Amino acid sequence: MYLLNRSEYILHIEKLTRDEVYFKADRPIEGVTVKEKITLMFDYKNIVIVFTVEVKTMDIKTAHFIATMPDVLYKNLERSYSRVSIPDDIQIQFAFVEDRYFLPFHKIVGRESEDSGDLLPNLDSSNFNDIMAHLGSWIQEYVDDYKLVLFKDANLQSLEEQVVAATGKTLYLPSMQDQFPALGDDPKNILINEAIFNQHLKHTNPNTANDVMVQFLKDKQSTGILSDAWVPMLFQGYTIGYIHIWIQKEGKPPFDYKLIETLYKYMSSLVHALQESGYFESCRLKDKFIKVTAMDISASGLRFAFPHLPISSFLRPDSKISLKLITSKRTIHIGAKIVRQYKEKNMDFFGCRFLDITPEDMRFLFEYIYGKSITEAETSLILGQV
Repeated sequence: MYLLNRSEYILHIEKLTRDEVYFKADRPIEGVTVKEKITLMFDYKNIVIVFTVEVKTMDIKTAHFIATMPDVLYKNLERSYSRVSIPDDIQIQFAFVEDRYFLPFHKIVGRESEDSGDLLPNLDSSNFNDIMAHLGSWIQEYVDDYKLVLFKDANLQSLEEQVVAATGKTLYLPSMQDQFPALGDDPKNILINEAIFNQHLKHTNPNTANDVMVQFLKDKQSTGILSDAWVPMLFQGYTIGYIHIWIQKEGKPPFDYKLIETLYKYMSSLVHALQESGYFESCRLKDKFIKVTAMDISASGLRFAFPHLPISSFLRPDSKISLKLITSKRTIHIGAKIVRQYKEKNMDFFGCRFLDITPEDMRFLFEYIYGKSITEAETSLILGQV
């Protein structure tokens, strides 16, 4: 069987050779050209078998065509029905089910869904000013001074800001006479070590990375600061700011790892307070539908694409989304889940599985894309995979 433009064609195999299959369709197939790859399917003992062939010759008048012998046959695939091209008059949109935010800050490289971390116990994590007052009272015992910075955009000036924002880790020099922390000194993987710092420099200054790092450490030693740390504020994979602490007078011990861990909890509490106050609300993506280019569709899922954008990082396998399929006759709302993802050039492609669709919408969708009414046997085949 072959499905094209909401029409079902029944094919008969008239002849097989080592490399070719000779088909006869029940009526002429218009719209298929030589060298085009088409997907065919058949039912074997209630199991759907799918395979792809390339058309070598096509005689539209007699409905005969010759195709290449398929390399493989796919058994079942947990796919309920064959995928077909998207009808021209259908529009596909999606929205995030969970709260997601598209912020004008730096996305953390390689950490797509970084959360803000643990909150401080016994502290009202919804009151930003109270947390700041508590932070100021606690930290004065350990530092000579500190500065809290909330980014306004992604335009960062200092190297310290740039590396902290890009990595989502702490730039920590216990003593200006020391180098970066060793791997064994970072059990929670929250510090920028020499390798991470150098990797960032190679990305931004590929030809001068080593020289920049040597000069950076040399400049640090000449500042008069004895101990230094830049701890990031993290929110949904973004670095939205940081706290910079330092010691410049003799008498206080260098910062230790436990202090850095506590500062992470303060930063998490502050971020939570910002979210509670609506600080990020204007950048919230939930319930905002985004138009995409649909590639193909079946009764149980679809594949769509859009140009590579930062929001692509939120669409990971198992991510839940809400789909809106808009036709001239009906708008269908479907709950779905991303099951696969891949990239080609500047486009991101996503395959999603339908999870929640009403029986009425399913019957309409089936008839709309296949051009025929759904049967009880076909309903039982809809397993919800793509």
